[in-house]
Order: sequence, then C-alpha cells, then structure tokens
Amino acid sequence: MKILVDLLGAQTQSHRRGIGRYTRDLVRALLDIVDDRHEIHFALSSPLDGPSDALIAEFGTRVSPHRIHWLRLPYETAAYDPANQWRRCAGARLMRHQLEALRPDWVLHTSVVEGFSDDALVPDRPVDAVRTASVLYDLIPLHVPELLPEAKNRDWYEERLTYLKRSDLLVAISEWTRRDAISLVGLEEDQAIFIGTAVDPRFTPAAATSPAGPLLKARMQMQRPFVMYAGGFDQRKNVNTLLDAYARLPVALREGHQLLLAGHVDPTALETLRFEGRRLGLGEDDVLITGSVSDEELAWLYASCALFVFPSLMEGFGLPPLEAMACGAPVLASSATSIPEVIGREDLLFNPDDPGELAQRMARVLSDAAFAAELRDYGPRRASEFDMKRVAARMLAGMERKGGEPPLQARPAAERVATQTPHGLPSWLPASANAAAASPHGAPSTNDPIGLTVLRTDTMPVAAVAEAAAARPCVVLLGESLRKTTAEDARAGIYVASGYAALAAADRSGIQPALSAWAPSLREAVAIVAQTPALAEQARALLGDEGHPRVFEASSRWQEDVVHECGTSERAREARLIEDIIALPGSSTHDDLAQIAYGIAASRATRGERWFVDVSTIAVNDIGTGVHRVVRSVLRSWLQSPPPGVRIEPVRFDRGSFRYARAYTTKLLGLPALALQDAIAEPAPGDMFVGLDWSPEAISAALPRLQDWRRAGVRTAFVVNDLMPMRLPEFFHAYSRVAFEQWLGHMSSVADGVACISRATAQDYRAWLQEAQPAFQFGRAPDVGTFAMGVDSHVLEGSDGDLRPTLRDALAKRPTVLMVGTLEPRKRHEDALDVADRLWARGLDFNLVVAGQRGWLTDALIARMKAHPRLGQSLHWHEDVGDRELGALYRKSTLLLAASAGEGYGLPLIEAARHGLAVVARDLPVFREVMGDSAQYLAPDPALWDEPLTRMLSAPLPPAAQRSWPSWDDCANELAALLRQVRRQGAAF
Repeated sequence: MKILVDLLGAQTQSHRRGIGRYTRDLVRALLDIVDDRHEIHFALSSPLDGPSDALIAEFGTRVSPHRIHWLRLPYETAAYDPANQWRRCAGARLMRHQLEALRPDWVLHTSVVEGFSDDALVPDRPVDAVRTASVLYDLIPLHVPELLPEAKNRDWYEERLTYLKRSDLLVAISEWTRRDAISLVGLEEDQAIFIGTAVDPRFTPAAATSPAGPLLKARMQMQRPFVMYAGGFDQRKNVNTLLDAYARLPVALREGHQLLLAGHVDPTALETLRFEGRRLGLGEDDVLITGSVSDEELAWLYASCALFVFPSLMEGFGLPPLEAMACGAPVLASSATSIPEVIGREDLLFNPDDPGELAQRMARVLSDAAFAAELRDYGPRRASEFDMKRVAARMLAGMERKGGEPPLQARPAAERVATQTPHGLPSWLPASANAAAASPHGAPSTNDPIGLTVLRTDTMPVAAVAEAAAARPCVVLLGESLRKTTAEDARAGIYVASGYAALAAADRSGIQPALSAWAPSLREAVAIVAQTPALAEQARALLGDEGHPRVFEASSRWQEDVVHECGTSERAREARLIEDIIALPGSSTHDDLAQIAYGIAASRATRGERWFVDVSTIAVNDIGTGVHRVVRSVLRSWLQSPPPGVRIEPVRFDRGSFRYARAYTTKLLGLPALALQDAIAEPAPGDMFVGLDWSPEAISAALPRLQDWRRAGVRTAFVVNDLMPMRLPEFFHAYSRVAFEQWLGHMSSVADGVACISRATAQDYRAWLQEAQPAFQFGRAPDVGTFAMGVDSHVLEGSDGDLRPTLRDALAKRPTVLMVGTLEPRKRHEDALDVADRLWARGLDFNLVVAGQRGWLTDALIARMKAHPRLGQSLHWHEDVGDRELGALYRKSTLLLAASAGEGYGLPLIEAARHGLAVVARDLPVFREVMGDSAQYLAPDPALWDEPLTRMLSAPLPPAAQRSWPSWDDCANELAALLRQVRRQGAAF
C-alpha cells in the first residue's frame, strides 16, 4: 500500500503549534511501525519552503529521496486576499493533478484546515480513484462562530469542511472530536475513527534538571513556587477564569505562589490580561507572562511547577495537560469536551464556568502535600497510556479496513480527453517547460474539439515539432511534406530525442533528414495521425512494439478516435487539467499562468536520468587553466560516451536561471550549431546538478535555485580541484580569497557529494569542513570522495620543426629546464628564477623555458623576466605554446621542474613523464601521490636546490619511470561512478 503523506500541518504557521508537533510525531511513529507491505511517501508544498528543509533533513534519513515529492504550486494563494482567488482555484486543481500523477493508494492530509493566511493549498476535491484520509483536530469554529467573523473566513472554512466530508477516512485525535464530526458534518459512522495522540518523549520528569530552567527563572524573575498555564489566550482558552480563581485563593497560598502564563500572546491579549489582573487586585509580581518559550523551557516549567491548570472551554484534544502530566506536574483541567479523555480522573476536573470551584481544587493541591505527590506519581503513568506508535497503528488499521472499498471519488476510467472550449489552448503553455512558443519558428497550432495541441509537420519545422512534442500534451499530424525536412531540422530532432551522443554519431555517419532522425520525439505525443497509409506504416515501424503512442490514419473521424482510444494517457490528463484551468472564472496574469505551467511540467513522470553539468565560466571565457582542461576533457568524454542511462546536458547560469549551453557544447564537440535557443533548464526528481566548472559568481547567484532544486529531489555534486586560496592565502588577491571562501561555503551547503581530484585535496577539504562548520541545507555534510585526473590518451605530437627558431636553437645548444603552467604566485617561478640566476652566475650553461599564460599578481615577475639580460638567450617565456610545440618541448628538454608551493594535482608532471622527460618536483604530498617513484624530489626550501639541479643538468637524469596513468576517459568514468553514489543517499563515497 503506497501512502502519500501531505506534510502541510508541519509547513504552515501551524508548524509552531500543536498541529505541527502532532504531524511530525505521527509521521515518525508511522515510519517506525510500517513494514514492507507499505510504502511511505511525502508531499511538500513549494511555497512553504521555510520549515521544509528541516522536514527533509529529518525524514530524508528515513526514506529514499525519490519518496519525497516537492509539489510545484503557485505563490500568493492565501484565502484572506480576494485578489488571490484565481491562483487559489487553479492551484487547487493543479495539486489534485500532481497527487494523481504520483499514483498513491492513499493520500493522508495532516491538516486540511490551512490556507487562510498561508499559501497552503488542498486539492479542489479528493483525487479520483485514490483513497483520502484526513487528520481531524477539531471543529471548534462550528461551535464558536465568532472565530469566523467575515464571509471570506466562512467561505474558506466551508470549502475545507466539504473536502473533509468527501474524504474516505477522517482520523480524529479524540473520541469527542470524532462524535462531533459525525454529528455536525453528517459523516457515516465508519467514515471517522478515533486514533488519539501522545506526548513528545522530551516531556519527562527529568526535564526538571534542564539547564534552560535557571536561565528562564532568572529572566522571568520567578521568586516563589508557581501555578502554571500553557497555551493560547483567545476567549475559548478561558484564562480569565484562572486569574479569578487564583485571586480567590487563601491569602497565604496566593502570596506563597506566583501564577505563570506561558505561550505566545499578542499585544491586545496581553493588555487584556494585565487589565483583568489589576481588576482582581493582583500585583505585577503575582502574574508572570512568559510569551513564547522553547520546548526545552516548556518541559522545565511543567516539571518544576507546583500545579498546572488548564481551564479551556473547548479542545479537540488538549495536549498541554497531557504534556504536564508526563513531566510529573499535578494537573487540574476543565471538564469540557475532549479534556476528560486526557485526564482520566473525575476528581481532577472542574466546571470551567465556576472560578470558585477551581479555587477550591487549586487550594487542595497546593496545601495537601500528599495529594500533590499522588498526582505527580499519577501523571507519568497516565501519559504513558498515550503512545504515538499505537496512534499510528490505529490509523494504519483504519486504512487497511477501508482498502477493500471503492474510493468515494471513484469514477469511470474512460473519459473524454477534454470538453470543447471557445478559448483553445493558450500560447503560454507550458512557458517554463521550453515550449515551442519560445522557438523562433513560432507556436504550434491548436484544435479546439479535442482540447489538445496539434503539431503539423506541414506547417512547422521539425525542430519546433521535436521540442514542442516533449513539452506539452499534443497530437502530431504527419504530412507528406515531412519528406522535405532539412538536415538542420533533423539534427535538432535527434538532439531533443536522444542527446549529444546520438547527434555526434549521426554527424559522423551523415544526417538523414527523414522521419527516422527524430522518431524518438514522437513517443511523448498523445497520439500520431498520419495523412497517408504509407506514413502510418512507417511511423509504426519506427516506434516499435511498445504501442505508445497510438498511430492513426487520417480520416473524418480521427479526432473521435483519439478521444476514445487515448483518453486515459498521462498527456491526456494534462489536457483535461488545462481545460479546467482555462474555464476558471476570474482574471490571471502571465506570471500566474507561468506558475501553473511550471507546476504541470514538474509533475510529469521522469524519463531517464539527466546530469546538468555546470559550464557557467568556461562557456563565457575559457582561459586555458588546468581547471578548464579538466572541464573540457571530462565533459567531452561524457558527451561522446555518457554513463549508462544518463543524458548529459551542459548548462550555464544566466539572468537568474540555468540555461542549456547548446552553443558552447556543439562548439566543444566540433558540431554545427543547433537551430534551438538556449532555453531554461528544468531538472526533475532523480536528475543531478554537477558543478564541474569553478563558477564562484554563478553559484553564489544561483544558490536559491540550487536549494529549490534539492528540495525537489535533484541531487547536487561539485568537483573541488584544490583549496589553495585557503591554504596559501598569501599567494592570492584578497578578492579571490573572499570569492573562493564564499563559493566553498555556498557549494558545501547544498552539496550531496564533493569529488576531489586528489587525496591531498580531499584531506584539505575535510579539514576545512571541520574548521569552518558551514551551515548545511538539510543538516548533513556532503560525502567526500576522490577520483584520479586523466591525461590525453595520445602523446602530444611535435618535433623540432614545431619549435620556434629561438627555442630550437637554444635547446640544441644547452640542457633545458622546462616549467609548464599558468604564471601565478604559488607556482613559484620566482624561486626557479632565483636558482637559475645563482647557477648562471657560477658559469652553468643551461636554458630555463617557461611555457604558460600570465595569471594574477605577476606584474613583478613578468617585469623581472622582460628586463632579464638572458631573455631570448637562455631564458625564454612564451604564453602561446600550442600542443605540438609543447610536445616538442617535452621531448627536447632535460627535465621538467615543478616548483609549485601547492597544487591540487599536477597534470604537467604526468604529461612530461609520458613523453619520456625526467621530472623534478618540490617535495609536496600531492606530487608524491601523483608521481610516486617516477619523479625526483627537491627540499621545500629552494635555497637547497642549487647542488641537486647542478648535478642533474651536468649528468642528465634518465627518463621518468612509466606508470599506468589514467586517460581522460578513465577519469570521466571514475568520476561518473563516484557521482552515481551521490544518487543513493546514505551511500558514502
């Protein structure tokens, strides 16, 4: 049995009240007792994101990620504002569609009576063919009409009552509430069951020792033993009767005890309480009003009070007296409504309308130590009878009993796709789902009688048809003109249907501008209608034996055939939803429609897994750094040979959204540009965002978007190349350090996994996590793993002829020390130049060749090299060294010198070794990790390098020992395997 729990009761303002606590406790207990016969899922409403992260953090450790569903619902739907009417109605209809798309056996609503002052929605009616259960806390507004002072309050409450009445099962927290619902709402006897409630385990007598107590006592100036009340302060809570009873106590008892009132109180209610106290002759130190208190403080108050009094006139259950009893407090409570069910003893109840009776009972407890001790003993025993696992078990049993009955909302399965509408389908749908309306080719046509978009290949380019077919419920009408489609259109169709790997393969074999090029896109259609039998036969052959979508031959009845045969498909359900929303009264804005469109697109069943790979920086400015080499190499490997079952989609952050980086990606692969725009990327649950590029500005700006994606079930992973700005801050500009640390914190806060390019980098990152203690979105630090960098699968070509003349002549005359890499302070070219100057001064004849682009904070170094007397003779610096010339340098040099003070990996060392060049490196742990015995190591202090370098240049070293270094394909595959572990929450790297 698949149970979908709507966590609304813990998302709205109610999350601070008993409803929120009850919701969380009930869910915990339900997860504790379910067995493998039941599958628990959760639904969260996206506009209520405040408490959502804490809920995902807690319950995400109990269920797999694909069982937490983030419902994309519109904002600004609260019922108090009439301007929200259209959004509220459209959102309620959309929510029903979203719940239906999840195909549960039961939907459990934890709190239906929400949404007057919050953006909280319930469906417009229970889902067809799905059983609905709703937790019922009380129906107090039906007894106290003044709680609903205006017509809009009453109308909203009536809607919620109607929904409750149409639920298959109401689960009431007290027997009094159950009987009340049967009587007032007109339910059948078996439509409502009693399940009860219980207290949180933190409420125990041991709370009297909480360290929160002394602080609260000092803050509240508590000078005497105290009588306590906790709860709200509206008229129903009847606190004035407690004040009156306290004032009537014998003088000695009253002067020996303070009255403490705990709970949130608004300014108006506070002034009313103070006025009533003065009227009764009570001093300011007689009555203490705490305002809101934490659960820890509340438990201490319960455990420490001389007496707890609960004078409420009406309760659905009455949790505060049960919490107080659990903490060992003597308790007196009203005899009204459900409260006697909680207390369990007649002699602890009083008439809430009689302050004199209450004063007498209070006096007995406060003056009779034996009786008070008896009540302190009774309370925890009574509270132990209320167990949340038993509550959850009663609810589950009720669902199981109802499981054999048809749902109240059951309907015939077959239904028309949609009714005729004079409006047609609006051009906005689905605006946020990359509809063809965003295409320069224009929007598709519509056909009113079936309420579905019709994509006509006679009037639309294939590029527009392919993208639109994946974005909206549609019928594809195949015409003879399809045979005239261009190769450009076919390329777009191949990409939309199958991604870059298929596009690259098609380009290699030659694009065929025919139906076969874009047939996979047809699978998203509701139906296909072919204008000729030959086209119909060809379409069926291309689609195979799956039977979806159905292929019809054009006739005068094709519309009726589509309606009859395809009325229950997923896309047809979308069409019905659209028709319903179009028919809603009232006005809507473009933004309103876009919100609904986004919700429709987000509710579709996912087809395959996509990795959205961030290229925000490199797509704009590839500066040729080592990081960008990694990005290019791994991405190119993934695009040409994706991990099994994964579609790779490079994205870039632009104007507040991640967009497909189609122009950059086709250029990277050497393919012609696609006839498609870089539309907004919309991941679905099960997809992954991969921060392959280092994009500090983009990630900082995109943080809210990434947080939202994570709530929706999108996993996130980032690649960390090094932590040099944190480890060696003296080598970086202050702005760079700040930007890097900000990126590190933002990235870590939303990362499910972090993949480091070396063990040394991983060690640095873990140390930073321990020291910085960043805030994690779901309270869980990312898993940290490592993968090995790759090197080009082929040795760089290059010979003497590829060297510029000055270099060719210099390398032929003397031994050569080669340095490869961007000029930046941590690379320590200054150290190498200092050593070279000392050795040149001693008469050692050799070349120092520096191949690398200028970086930051290098003005002094560059000025020194440009003014050097040996520049162009035995000192050479070139920024424009290409692959062939670099290959020749590797072959002709004597040794590669890696003088860097810190690295994340060290690719030039491996490249040099693979070309047979001796490698000499500063002794860093990361270099030993990468090279092992294939390199010679220098002391960290460059003052000690003169002798070993003199020896190495005088008697050249043998080539570096060859090892089995991974290729870039190996690197990409290893990283992909690491990322797949991120997909399985709880599986450490």
